[in-house]
Amino acid sequence: MDCRDWIMFAATLGGGIIAALATFFAVWLTNKKTAKMYEEELRHRKEENEIQRKEKAMVIIKPRTMRNTIEGVLDTIIMRNSLDRVLLFSGADGFDFVNQSTIKDDGKKYAPKWRFVIMENESQNEIYSVKLTTHSKLTTNSNAIFEYSTSNFVALLRSKESIAVRIENSEQWNKLDEAKEIIFTSTIEYLTAARQQVCYNFAVKITDLSSEVLEDKFTVSDNITLPGNCIPTVYRNLQDDIGTIDRSAYAWEKIGAAQLRGFANNSLPTRPNSADFDALMGYAEKLIGFVFGIFSKDVPENQTEKLIEKPEVETEGK
Repeated sequence: MDCRDWIMFAATLGGGIIAALATFFAVWLTNKKTAKMYEEELRHRKEENEIQRKEKAMVIIKPRTMRNTIEGVLDTIIMRNSLDRVLLFSGADGFDFVNQSTIKDDGKKYAPKWRFVIMENESQNEIYSVKLTTHSKLTTNSNAIFEYSTSNFVALLRSKESIAVRIENSEQWNKLDEAKEIIFTSTIEYLTAARQQVCYNFAVKITDLSSEVLEDKFTVSDNITLPGNCIPTVYRNLQDDIGTIDRSAYAWEKIGAAQLRGFANNSLPTRPNSADFDALMGYAEKLIGFVFGIFSKDVPENQTEKLIEKPEVETEGK
């Protein structure tokens, strides 16, 4: 094999090696790109699944305010036929207000009406490490200020369960006749099953004539700041106060009483309008005239008129 053949052999061998290297490099790049696309697809699917998991686990508390007696709140629970816990929290003054009553001028006892904020977990999910902070400020007409703050914690709030707190405490309640306004703010923080922390802020301004919502919003964060070792606050489950009540009989009794009141109101006599009254008086006048005409036929005056018109013939004996 001469030198020219060796050159051709080397060129052919080099070309094959280069072609093989080019093919290998192309396959490597293709595989690398495919692997990257596959990893991107997996990451995208994982992110979507995580978003869906968080959305399914999300719970937004629903607050509502009411002014009622404790008995009225219990009545609402019975009529709704709710068997879920309603956790009543209180501040430093305890639960004496539950059985509190006042004696008015008529000598009867009356249960006071309180303003409550009830926060309900309406979702199908549970929430954890629930921390509730409230603050109310009552300002009187003389600009005196009475404040009331609470901080409560419960480890678990199940689906359909509620938290109830008073807007005013006993000291503020005694000043309601002098109150110009009450500003109530609350912050409820909790964890969802997807390990997200929700912070819900609610604020309302109350006067004698109106209520105005000042704040009603929430934020969601993956940064958990709630401590997991808080001691649960003492609460009162309002379901315990109505545990022995026959709810079906109670509801039917309430419905029956309402229907009876409606029947009594519909049975009351109504005052006729002017047209009906005029017609009635016309009928009465005609009836009186007719009766008077009947009885007036035998009166002496009428008999005299008959004798004058038709004098009787004198008898032959006269």
